[in-house]
Amino acid sequence: MRKLKFTIWLFILMAFGWTANAQTIQIGSGSSTGLVLPLSTNWGYNYSQTIYTAAQILGEGASNNGGTITTIRYKPTTSNSTVDWRDWTVYMCLTDKTQFTSTTDWVEIGDLTEVFNGQIASNTVANQWMEITLTTPFMWDGISNMLLQ
Repeated sequence: MRKLKFTIWLFILMAFGWTANAQTIQIGSGSSTGLVLPLSTNWGYNYSQTIYTAAQILGEGASNNGGTITTIRYKPTTSNSTVDWRDWTVYMCLTDKTQFTSTTDWVEIGDLTEVFNGQIASNTVANQWMEITLTTPFMWDGISNMLLQ
């Protein structure tokens, strides 16, 4: 049984407006770990959704004018081959949800935008960022909560 730990950090790279400026926003302290976040590698198919509130994003210095999200990152706490789980599809959406009220309180797939469909790196390396460059950049409006699947 393969167990993979990910530090619960999300880095979002945003390029604001029409300028070449980019900003990295870190959400979370990086001090918590989970055995299966953001995914469980023990199953052939995995589905998870995470809500990041506008307050969290703005609290880390993002502009309230929003921006284009081009990259997300996770920081695994262990090194592992990803040979059995390299194929990822990532979706995002803006939402007014602040939390999930039950284990069946998902945002429907039709309400999400596919932002990445491809393979991640062939290995995760402990304490090094696993970066996913979005094939379809996502526009955050600066006021809405954001859901990542």
